[in-house]
Amino acid sequence: MKGLYLILVSSIVILLLCSCSVTKINNSSTVKADLGYIHITGNVEGISVYINNVEQVLVYKHNSALIQVPAGNYELKITRANSTLVDQKIIVSISNTTEVIVP
Repeated sequence: MKGLYLILVSSIVILLLCSCSVTKINNSSTVKADLGYIHITGNVEGISVYINNVEQVLVYKHNSALIQVPAGNYELKITRANSTLVDQKIIVSISNTTEVIVP
């Protein structure tokens, strides 16, 4: 009987020690925004970019431009000096970059 009591008490103490040593590592969850990117590269000098017939303000970096948009389907048109260089439908996925090369 004394041995059974000792095993029972030892088991309870071990369980308590193990449960106290568990720590919660991360209390938060990360939610990704439903955004993607259009990366315009190539001969970008003097171009105008239209997404769904709305002209975009471009910020150039290293001879390219990056536009952040909600994920979805878009009509992309790129012009230079009244000439259409790119006229296509594109799909932008969440957290992905769709690359468009300007000739």
